[in-house]
Amino acid sequence: MVISRSESIKMQLREQLSDKELDDTVDLFESQMLDSLSLIELVTFLEEKFAIEVFIEDITKENFRSLNTIADYVNTKLEENISSI
Repeated sequence: MVISRSESIKMQLREQLSDKELDDTVDLFESQMLDSLSLIELVTFLEEKFAIEVFIEDITKENFRSLNTIADYVNTKLEENISSI
């Protein structure tokens, strides 16, 4: 079974957030799964796990609202890294 990069990212995010059953669209801020400290921990995890650089201006609710938006953001950053090679 081949898993897409987005699904792989989401699986790793669920593990990081300690919720294997987390729905892809749940608002992580409204559900209080992410607060300022856990957001910084998540950013550090993403930078280390995916070898991306998360700029301060990218740390927005639009980019980090749900598993879907985070996976989209990481995919975009990975594509930018590939394009710059």
